[in-house]
Amino acid sequence: MWYLAQLLDRKVLDASGRLVGRLQDISMVPEEGFLLSVHLIISRSRRGKREVYAVPWDWVESLDPVVTLSREREEVYRSPYQPDG
Repeated sequence: MWYLAQLLDRKVLDASGRLVGRLQDISMVPEEGFLLSVHLIISRSRRGKREVYAVPWDWVESLDPVVTLSREREEVYRSPYQPDG
């Protein structure tokens, strides 16, 4: 079992082992009395600006020792975070 505090700010790597960014948050939805992880919220700094991306939970290959995704970072960078509200 993982706690959010253990995962926050972990490096996120793509399928080739390249740095994508750092884990900022995890979006969740209620599901039959539990919270279901839906997206990883990843941030990176680029040219002095912070960029934030949301990727589906099913792209996660592993969480330890770093977060590793099953996709390449170019695909992640085409998934900008769009907060609700």
